[in-house]
Amino acid sequence: MSSLRISLLFITGTLVLSMSTSVSAAVPPTATTKIEGPGITGEAKFSEGKNRLVHVEIDVKGDPKVLTPGLHAVHLHSTGSCGSEDKPFSESGVHIGPARSDSSIPVETKQAYHLGDLANLVVDQAGRGKLKVMLSRVTLSEGPRSIFDEDGTALIIHRLSDQGATQEKTEGTNSEMGGGRLACGVIRKEGMAVLPLLPIAKTKIEGPEITGEATFTEEKNGAVRVEVAVQGNPKVLTPGLHGIHLHAVGSCASGAKPFSGAGGHFDPGPMGSSTPVEANHPYHLGDLPNLVVDQEGRGKLRTITNRISLKDSPTGLFDTDGTALIIHKLQDQIKAGGTADEAGGGRLACGTIEKSEAALKAGRK
Repeated sequence: MSSLRISLLFITGTLVLSMSTSVSAAVPPTATTKIEGPGITGEAKFSEGKNRLVHVEIDVKGDPKVLTPGLHAVHLHSTGSCGSEDKPFSESGVHIGPARSDSSIPVETKQAYHLGDLANLVVDQAGRGKLKVMLSRVTLSEGPRSIFDEDGTALIIHRLSDQGATQEKTEGTNSEMGGGRLACGVIRKEGMAVLPLLPIAKTKIEGPEITGEATFTEEKNGAVRVEVAVQGNPKVLTPGLHGIHLHAVGSCASGAKPFSGAGGHFDPGPMGSSTPVEANHPYHLGDLPNLVVDQEGRGKLRTITNRISLKDSPTGLFDTDGTALIIHKLQDQIKAGGTADEAGGGRLACGTIEKSEAALKAGRK
């Protein structure tokens, strides 16, 4: 913001009009992140100087049995999310690549050239870790190397040291680049608005010799991501495909048949028909793809459905009597007008779906 200063000066009887402009200094960009992981808490601060160098300060404290004394790799990762799928904090993606847009390369490739690779964090015997470093490869300002791109950036603390950071190593294994992920933080500009929390629901799945859980996450576009993981006795949860559906009542009570309290398939609305199963299957709102079970009795399913919602809506799972998830004995043939057995048959396991703490998807403008 410019201001005009006008001065009237009298010099040896002469009136002189003097004009000058002054420009207030621009506030340098800053950012912060709260770092969290099992047994680990802390924060990181980022500030950008006039020379465009980014000053990073990290201060964390953890259980020394988790955040062990010594060196731990610290990197900026390509997605502003700390969600976990198959591994802790896996939704943060991979290291920011040699170019900000090139973030899909394996960690082992061009390690020394990743934009977001930092020096190792030094952790003392009490589990206190600190790092102060200057970065020239990224910026907090707008531009091709900004950490505030469309999907944001996360900071990850790893289980092991980054040998590339200490030995100028340009290629190596994942373990040599830091290994597993211990803690994560989504980087946000100071004053940056926090995006809305996305609805999440979970269920603990149980049945005779079967245990597991399912997670439901509603994305910004309204689609619901469903992730199911169960383990059972292979003689009960047999290898192959098993029908899995959302049922109309949030109850796992058993009557004449196991888990009959869950009612028919979830299918609200004027055109809905939860029972008998043949009436509207496989077009029930709660019909899902089959669960895949391996030879050890481990079953997994990951799918996206736009038939349901975790919000208050006509297709919401949290109506007055709730919703349950049922794993069936047989494969769902996904056949219109088929029999009950062709839709999955008997019920092996059940879980009532409950609202959970919302997940924070941040890092997007």
